[in-house]
Amino acid sequence: MPFLFHPGSLATLTGHYRPPNRKENNMTLTRKALNKALRTFAKDEDGATAIEYALMVALVGAVIVVGVTQLGTSTNNKFTGVATTIDNAGEGESGS
Repeated sequence: MPFLFHPGSLATLTGHYRPPNRKENNMTLTRKALNKALRTFAKDEDGATAIEYALMVALVGAVIVVGVTQLGTSTNNKFTGVATTIDNAGEGESGS
C-alpha cells in the first residue's frame, strides 16, 4: 500500500497520518461536500433575499408586459378608427 506520507515523516510520528479508507470513495466525498454546501445555503438568509428580489422583478416584468399589451391594443384601435375616418372622407369626395 503506498503511503501518503513518508513512513518516517512528522505526520506519521505525530499520529496525524490516516491511511486511505477503501470504503470512502470520491462519490461519498462529493455527497458530503454537496450536503455541507446545501446546509450552509439553507442557513444563509441572503438566498431568501435574492429570491424575494427575483419575485419582485418577475412581478414588475409581468405588469410591464400587460401594460404594453393594453397600450398596443388601444393604439391599434385608435389608428384603425383614424384610418376608417380617412377612408370614409376619401370616398365621399370621389363620389361627388
